[in-house]
Amino acid sequence: MAYDYKIEDRQQYIWVEISGVRTPGKELEDIAPIWAEAIRKCREKKTNKLLAILKLRGKMSIIASYNVVKFADHIGWSRDLRVALVELGEEPHRNNRFTETVAVNRGYQLKVFRDEQDGLTWLLR
Repeated sequence: MAYDYKIEDRQQYIWVEISGVRTPGKELEDIAPIWAEAIRKCREKKTNKLLAILKLRGKMSIIASYNVVKFADHIGWSRDLRVALVELGEEPHRNNRFTETVAVNRGYQLKVFRDEQDGLTWLLR
């Protein structure tokens, strides 16, 4: 697997941290199994709250951002799941703002943040 990750069961939500280097053309292939596992943990815990911290280097293409959302149903991401996505760095943050727009337009609950505490505040409200 291209990325390192940790998934933790926190009191009211599932927390996942993903780190590594993006491989152009393999973004969906690399991230999908991690998202699927985190979403499965949410279902097991019977929570609809997921806080994802991305510490990924490298640019994600617009088409890759679109494909991640397009593939969401295949990994178990239902529209009742609330996802706070925290990604550090200016360029990745801009890319994931596009991902947020695509997700919201498709009926998903996703919001992108630069700070973990801001994401958690939104997630738990």
